[in-house]
This record gives sequence, C-alpha cells and structure tokens, in this order.
Amino acid sequence: MAYLWDQQRQTLGKLLRRNGIVIAVLLLLFAALTFWLYTLSQQSSPFIVAMNSMTMPKSSTLPKDLQHEAPLSASQMMPERTVPGSAFVDLHALLIEKEVQSFGGWFPNDVFPGTRLLDNKVNFQMGVRESLLRSLLVLRENLSRQDRTTSALNSHVRQAYGHMSVNPDSWMFPRYEGELQKSIVALHLYQAQLSQGKAGFFARADTLVRLNEQFASLLGAETSALMADDVTMFDSDDRFYHAKGVAYSLYEIYQVIAFEFGDVLDKNDGNALLGSITTQLEAAYFEPDVVFNGDSESWRNNHLKQLATRLYSVRQKINSVNSILSHTSSSSAG
Repeated sequence: MAYLWDQQRQTLGKLLRRNGIVIAVLLLLFAALTFWLYTLSQQSSPFIVAMNSMTMPKSSTLPKDLQHEAPLSASQMMPERTVPGSAFVDLHALLIEKEVQSFGGWFPNDVFPGTRLLDNKVNFQMGVRESLLRSLLVLRENLSRQDRTTSALNSHVRQAYGHMSVNPDSWMFPRYEGELQKSIVALHLYQAQLSQGKAGFFARADTLVRLNEQFASLLGAETSALMADDVTMFDSDDRFYHAKGVAYSLYEIYQVIAFEFGDVLDKNDGNALLGSITTQLEAAYFEPDVVFNGDSESWRNNHLKQLATRLYSVRQKINSVNSILSHTSSSSAG
C-alpha cells in the first residue's frame, strides 16, 4: 500500500512540474472570471443627494460624485436661487445614466448567456426602471403642466417618457441603451427650458399627491409580490431584487422631493414624515448572502418578508402624507 502511494505521489509531482504553468494560468483565469462575474452582479449603491446652492442654477444641480456629501436642509439649499424642477429632472437623468454606465451596462437586454444568468442585477434594474417610469409619467401629466385638463404636454418630457417606455429587453432596432440615452438628452433639454423660463415645474400639493399615489401603488404591488403564497425558491430572489431596485430609486427620488416640495411640506408639517420615508427606504437596501423565503419558524431568515415589512411601512407613511395634503390639493389646479 505504501509503495502504491509513493508511486502515485511521484506521478502527481511529475505532472505538476510538467504542467505547472498551464495549471497556474487556468487558476488565474478562473479567479479573473469569478471576479468579473462578481463585479457584473453588483447593483447601484444608495447615495445622499447633495445640492450646492452656490452652483445653482447652472447646468447641473447634482454633482457627479455624491457618495460622501452631507445632506442640506431646505433653508440651506436656498430654494429662491434655484430653478424649480431642475434638481428633480437632473436626478432622474443621473439615475438612468448610472444604470447605463454601470459595469456591464443594461442587463435585461443582454444576449450574452453568462450575464443573463446574473438575474439579480437584471431584476434590480427593472425595479429602478419601474420607479422612474412612474415618476416620469407624473412629470409628463402633472408636474410639467399648469393645468392637466387644458395645458399641452411638454414635448421633451413626453419624449423622455416615450424612450424609456420602449421594451427593456430590446437588444437591437431599437437598442434599449440608446433609448435610455435619448431619454437623458430629452430630460436635459427640458431642464434647459426650465432655466430659460420656457417651461414650468409645478410643485404644488396636488401634484405631490399624484406623485405619491403612483409610488404608493407601486409599493403595494411590490409588497404583494413579496408576500404572495406562490413564491418558489427559484423566483424568490427575482422578486427580492426587483423590490430592492424600487426601494433604491425611491430613496433617491424622495430626497429630491423633500427639496423641490419644501414649501408645500413646510406648510403642511410633512417634513418629519418625508424624513421617515427616506430612512425606511434606506433600510430597505440590504444584501443577504443568499435570499431565503423560509417559514416563520424556520432557521432560515425570510428576507422577502423583511423587505415587504419595510416597504409596507413606507407605503403607509406616503398615504399619511397624502392625507395631510388632501385639504390643500382640493383647492389647487390639477
């Protein structure tokens, strides 16, 4: 037995000496592939929206590097020196741009089999898209119009929404990344109109109610999907990451809502609720090693229910804000 073991060891030693370089190269390639796939799978991280009042209302109200900026209060932001709506529009363009320029770009239309398997990022980006579509819909129908029943739609806002509404799985004719870039361009053209006084952004109680209604409806759908009885182990992570993408984008949007609608919220004592909403949305961004959907008595965490509980709380707070605003929105144009 010892003799056979010595023979096998010698044979293995010769094999390693002869093919050591090949084995080392294969190990390095495997490590590089693993790192590449890990990097591809990373989703966009939350950031604090910081607006520098000294640069407003120049071309961009949001700096490119927002990771470590401290948030400013409404009074520090000096809204009288800003162009209403510019920060709101700039944030939406930035959120779209972050997904297009992320490592690997837009995943839902990727035809390469290796990246299509990384469905966590696919679903995350689809959640971000859903939030932005809801927001741009209200921008088109309400926020950019003095009166919803008589005012014409702003052509640039209409185009921004239209380009983003294209099938997100489209790889060619049209390529969805190209449509997203066109949406960014259209948003910046609308932003330029705002700066020139050729377009409006109407941050009133009634328009904030419309925006909140869209987001409350979206959160209701996400919560129902997370809590559904038919969730299997194969689609639990899909639902989790879609809802996580929604929470991430709403966290950014509600920060800029607190700025753009500062006067409305001040008059209606809604600032505390808005702060609570952003806190809950930030808490909804967490990354489990493995997404579990276990029973309440199971040793496994139920990450879907954890996320659903936080999103349900956000939805209730949004509805509370709308209840506060309802008495003023009834007397506003809409």
